[in-house]
Amino acid sequence: MVLNMTSVSTSFEGPKLRYFLLGLLFIVLLLKPTPVGLIGGLGVKLFDVVLFLYALIIYFSIGRRYFVSKNVLLVGVGLCLISILEIISFFNGARYHSYTTQDALEFSRWLMYLPFLLLGAALTEDKGSVAKIYLYSLVIFCVFSWLLFFDVMGFEKLVSPFYDLSKSRGVENLASESGLWRLAGSFNNPNYYGQFCALNAVALTWIALKNRIYSVLFFLLVVSNFCFVLLSGSRTALICMLFGVGLLVLYWIFYTRLSIFKLFFAAFFCFAFMLFLYVMYLFLMENFLRFSDVDNIILNITARFDAWSQVSLILNSVDLLLLGYGADRASLTAADNNFVAFFLKNGFLGLFVFLSFVGYMIFATWSRFKSKYSDINLVGGVALMAVLLMSLASITSIPYHHAQIGMAFFFLMGISLSRSNSELS
Repeated sequence: MVLNMTSVSTSFEGPKLRYFLLGLLFIVLLLKPTPVGLIGGLGVKLFDVVLFLYALIIYFSIGRRYFVSKNVLLVGVGLCLISILEIISFFNGARYHSYTTQDALEFSRWLMYLPFLLLGAALTEDKGSVAKIYLYSLVIFCVFSWLLFFDVMGFEKLVSPFYDLSKSRGVENLASESGLWRLAGSFNNPNYYGQFCALNAVALTWIALKNRIYSVLFFLLVVSNFCFVLLSGSRTALICMLFGVGLLVLYWIFYTRLSIFKLFFAAFFCFAFMLFLYVMYLFLMENFLRFSDVDNIILNITARFDAWSQVSLILNSVDLLLLGYGADRASLTAADNNFVAFFLKNGFLGLFVFLSFVGYMIFATWSRFKSKYSDINLVGGVALMAVLLMSLASITSIPYHHAQIGMAFFFLMGISLSRSNSELS
């Protein structure tokens, strides 16, 4: 079975209402409002709760409410275990420092991902339809981003009550002329916006290679997401994108049957890739100062190492080393490393559980990637690449703590790790 994403049938399998609700979920997830200007700080977290409840409603409206794979079950147990550790660390940290309201909501984050994992598992039989729905939701997301970037017909003013667009990042020579704002939209941070677009770009490239898709719409989506990575100004996202695309090309060359043509292509690719990096350097040097400002890059790296070195000063007792400092949002953000953040929040115990959790997801998605079923192999490849890129991005950021990325990621884990009826039979 191959996911056909180049055509749209006149009707979906099953109740149309289910797919309408799912499409609405994807759109709200991609374009999540953060109405800080309207309702204050509550606006950052409000729609996280809305998405959590909405995913639960859709899940319970589907009749197939069961785990069909031990992989999904173990990932769900991992989410629950991390949530329990978050609660233990929260109360352990309360003896050493006070919390804000936003800190108190941090320990519930991993439970918020659980309905998306279950929903993905429940929809494993409908991979083709789900892929189409997400594809068209992504079209809306890309249109929104381009409208936001170029401020078409005063689009910035129209959406500014619902999004934080206060900071500029991106093309420097345009910023002074058109007042470019933060190209983050619903993600409220250009770094995570860029990371999400990098995941999309790599996933779409993988699907196009596997299914030999030559659709103009598909091509425009891939190019748009590549452009958004550059325009976000996120160095982490750029590294992830290059790493992901490099792995895909190497897979195509070496994992499939070797031939003289592929050896020639490998040599050509190495030359083309070096030329691409040189041209990109010239382009970025002129227009994207964040990628070429060596002093700023060194400053950021130094600041991160300084923040990481403070962890040993904070965890200065046996119980803090074992159970962590708790959900201190300010320290978590300063860490800018998911592994360091887990060590800070949950101690050695939490770091061990998190590393085991990520390691298991890599193992599970790798087994799906190696499946003899083409649709499982296709989705498993997307999931494997997502885990690898999330792990890479976790070195200089905290993507697992970003609600939208986490929700989308665990939905993908659910739909890719669950076993379909064709496998069971």
